[in-house]
Amino acid sequence: QTKADKRRNRKLHLHNSVILGLYPVLVANLILIPLEISYDLGSHIALAICFDVAVFSLILVKFHTPYEFKGLYIDDDKLIRRRYLRYEFWFDALACFPFYLA
Repeated sequence: QTKADKRRNRKLHLHNSVILGLYPVLVANLILIPLEISYDLGSHIALAICFDVAVFSLILVKFHTPYEFKGLYIDDDKLIRRRYLRYEFWFDALACFPFYLA
């Protein structure tokens, strides 16, 4: 393997690890949020903060995750940041916004 391949594999492994780490938080939110809305169980601020931290960590990882464009594998950090800020960042930032404090 070349040095670039090793760097690319390391980036992809980090991205996959963060996504797998998010699953328990997402599943908990899928269960607890409808229950909280339906039965007024009270606020789950700790869970909301955990979700925000998880999404924020995913944002940090996405700034360095390579992507494929027209059959080419793009792993230049400048191009990755530009594409992420242009398309996906705003959705992720909105998901991470602490609405429970408003």
